[in-house]
Amino acid sequence: MSETEYVVKDLKIVHEGVFDFKEFYKLVKSWLTLRKYDLFEKEYRESQKEENIKEIKVGFAAEKVIDYYIKYLFDISLGVKDHKIVKGPKAQNLVQGTLTFKIDAKLQTDFEASWEGKPLLKFTRGIYDKFVKGDKYAEYKKELKDQTYELYNELKAYLNLHKF
Repeated sequence: MSETEYVVKDLKIVHEGVFDFKEFYKLVKSWLTLRKYDLFEKEYRESQKEENIKEIKVGFAAEKVIDYYIKYLFDISLGVKDHKIVKGPKAQNLVQGTLTFKIDAKLQTDFEASWEGKPLLKFTRGIYDKFVKGDKYAEYKKELKDQTYELYNELKAYLNLHKF
């Protein structure tokens, strides 16, 4: 069985105001695809609260295989509360509401479960993890953490730069 370890947990951005939700969503997806992550949309839900107000929740996962043994995983959720369409400059449709972005970054080892099955293999895997790949894990964790905060900072900058 593969083991998954959190590198960054519950990193959030909460933004209240007017923003371009479609552009924000595209930015997240393009950032991940540019870095060769595979994306899977897990959830998309819209609910109508009042006549012109709705809520949106989008959840997706991104993964990237680093080598035969290690994989990076992102769990991402986007939510908009009190979603109201407003007209922006150049007659574009913008969203007024509260945007919530949450990301979890995880490092998964032995994702193909090639070291499972027999107790001797599992024991060997423990030794392999500790002594052979031990130093490399620290590098992988640092790289994943850096990538997570790079995405986080880019999204925060986007929201702060695009004041409507």
